[in-house]
Order: sequence, then C-alpha cells, then structure tokens
Amino acid sequence: MNWRDINRRYEAGVWAVPLALFPSFLLSAAFGQPSCIEPIIEIVYAYTPVSFANVVLNLFGPFARPLALVGAIALIMPLGGLLGIGAPPLFDPKLHFREGLRWVSETAAAIGFGICLGSAAATSVSAVAAVLAGILFSPMLLWTRTWRRSKARIAGRRKVIGALLGTPLVTIGILTLSTYEVWSTLAVQVFSLGNKVHRIFPFTSPLSRQPGFPIAGLEPEVTPIPLFYVNSKNTTEPLQLAENWTLRITGLVHDPVTLPYSQLLALPRTDLYATLRCVDNPIDGHLMSTALWSGVRISTLLSLVKPLANANTIVFHAADQ
Repeated sequence: MNWRDINRRYEAGVWAVPLALFPSFLLSAAFGQPSCIEPIIEIVYAYTPVSFANVVLNLFGPFARPLALVGAIALIMPLGGLLGIGAPPLFDPKLHFREGLRWVSETAAAIGFGICLGSAAATSVSAVAAVLAGILFSPMLLWTRTWRRSKARIAGRRKVIGALLGTPLVTIGILTLSTYEVWSTLAVQVFSLGNKVHRIFPFTSPLSRQPGFPIAGLEPEVTPIPLFYVNSKNTTEPLQLAENWTLRITGLVHDPVTLPYSQLLALPRTDLYATLRCVDNPIDGHLMSTALWSGVRISTLLSLVKPLANANTIVFHAADQ
C-alpha cells in the first residue's frame, strides 16, 4: 500500500461519515429529537474558549449554533478516514478469510462507536439513530471507495459520473446536516409532533416609557418575541410533550408530590417582568432580553409538600441534567 492508496482510502472514509449520518438525522428529525451527534456537540461547546464564543454569538446570533454541529461532524470525519485506511481492498478476485475478518472488524468498530454515542444520547430516538449511523458506515464506505478507483479500472463515462458524485455530493451533505435544526423543526410542524400553543391570557407589550432626554440606541423595555435572545447547549432541543411533563418534589418533605403540567397551570399564577442575561454577556453586550414571565411561586409549591424542619436547600434537576 503506497501513500496514494492510503490517501484514497482515507478520503473514502471521510466522505462516508456524512453520508452515513444523513439517514440517522432523518430518523431523529421525524420524531423531533436531537441528532445522534449531540454528545459530541456538547464537547465542542465545553472546550470552545468563552472569548471566542462571545465573538461568534454577537456576530451570528442564533446562526452560530450550526457551527457547533459542523465542528462535531469535522471531529468524526478523521475517525472515518482511519477506518477507511484499515478496510481491506475492494477489488480482489476472491475475498479471503483474513480480508473478510478485517471488514467485520471495521464494521464492528463503526457500530461500536455508534453504540457509544447512543449511550450518551439524551433520548432513545437519538440513541437508535446513532447505532443506525454506525451500521450504515460500512455500506457507505463501500460506495465511496469506488469514487477514486484507478484509471486502469474505471474510464470514460463511469469515471466522469464518479467525479461528479464525489466531493460535491459530500459538500451538499455536510451543508444539509448543518441546517438540521431548520428541517427538524419543519418536520415537527408538518407531522404535528409538537405541543399545541395555548394562550393562557391575553397580553400586549406596554409602550416603552419616555426617558425625558434623547438616548441613542435605546432598546424596547419589553423585548419583541422575534428578537428575544435564546441560546442553548443543544443545537436542537428535544421535543418534550406537555402531557408527558411532570414536576416531582421529593426529599426532606412530609408530602412528596408529582404535578403534571395541567395541574401546574391550575395553581395560582404570578406575573413578573424580568430581564434574563446570559452569563457570558460582555460589557455593552446584547445577550439579554426582558419579558413578562408567568408561573407558580416556589413558596406555593413548598406549601404543598411541607418541608421538614431540617430542610434548608432546594436542588433542581432538569431533563437535561
């Protein structure tokens, strides 16, 4: 095996990664769940310097989130390249036992990586999608290995078709994967997978108060919904249906309780204007928004469970831990 052959095999493995991920992304989108590479995206978030993240967020806003997804794909592609190098030749007249064993080992490694991703997934659908991507890697590798066959073995029209299907197809695939949040949200709307919007009470944003003197660049006191700053460690939020959501209060209490969402809505409501600011908001930054928030006071919830005398701390556990 010379360096040219190694490079050709490596490229085939790299190209096979986005092609194997695409069907798994479709599966996750059909159920409105995060993609199978969300655990790797969390690693990208964790190790991105805060100063760089602030620049990206201020420049691109919500469009910065797909960059983390592209970064996660870029981290996986070299692993696919290494598997491509280790895969045996395709065009031997006979598939010897040793070469067959190498294909089995390569397939097992890809599926094992998918299982590892699945074990770190937040939802069962994302876990199944991760395993599916691992299963599909070897068939995609078999296909991408044919794109750069030697001139002695491929010529004429077939060579032209192979060249046309190569890099452009993978590039389109990566661009499509990077917009996963858009078309997964569209799938939720098309298949009516999400929660129905219920208006709890009529609300119109009040007019901003006049400061009495001109101030350049003054923003509305209540942020319009389309301009509300939203950021998350997830590139795609898992679909949480209201009928399946509950609040469970346990611990050092007399009467542990589990409240479904419908019962929470029936409890006394408190309305409060509040400004939420991102912890990474820089000086003169705009990573914040103001809105009228409605909810149940914690004191009301505590009165339901009657805390013990030695209870002094409240700990919140969310679905994303």
